[in-house]
Amino acid sequence: MIDMTKLPFLSSISGPDTIAAGQPFELQLQGQWPTPSWSHSETVMKMNEEAKEVEISYLGKSGGGLAMQVIQPFSTKFEVKLPSSGSWKIIILGRGQQLEHHIEVTNQ
Repeated sequence: MIDMTKLPFLSSISGPDTIAAGQPFELQLQGQWPTPSWSHSETVMKMNEEAKEVEISYLGKSGGGLAMQVIQPFSTKFEVKLPSSGSWKIIILGRGQQLEHHIEVTNQ
């Protein structure tokens, strides 16, 4: 179970609209941490091939101590490889929201 308090606020996700099955591709995520003391700690990807969905959790942690209550923007990239053709949905979990990116996967 993902601790939702460790998720960032999300702004956008971008990536290709079509790729070949088994070929790695890149997704770009932009968001904000709650304060400048937060940083990335772990990325969790869960693939459900039957439903053709990938759920990504980009988890962070607080550096502790006092921090200004100012959001801290970030931009990061993920490499993903989808094993089979069809219409896939990439879901990025965020604090109080989720973003989705739909992608068509062909048989090369």
